[in-house]
Amino acid sequence: MEHDIELLGDVWHVRLRNEVRTGDTTELEEALKKLLDRGAEKIVIDLSRVDFLASSIIGVLFDTSSRLREKECPMLLLYQAARQIKDVIALLFSPPEKFFLYAESDAEVEKAFATRGN
Repeated sequence: MEHDIELLGDVWHVRLRNEVRTGDTTELEEALKKLLDRGAEKIVIDLSRVDFLASSIIGVLFDTSSRLREKECPMLLLYQAARQIKDVIALLFSPPEKFFLYAESDAEVEKAFATRGN
């Protein structure tokens, strides 16, 4: 798994690239935990350059979303998630919008955070 993390304004952007496999679970968990420990409230997971996403990674994203919700923080937003990823999330979580929001453009990211009042 290749990734980078950047703070733009008050939104953390985690860009994942290539294949994100089960073996990458711990690395991604640790990176997201560090963000939460630093007080991150708005996190965008950029999936636009992901060729493969292991189902265990969805669990990591769910755990991060849950931790944000416990802190009454805005959300975890999935950016340009492939239809297959959305379909799996819809099967696992009901309603999926309770845990994840989706955006296909930078304007949609801004609108999603603005709509949540943060």
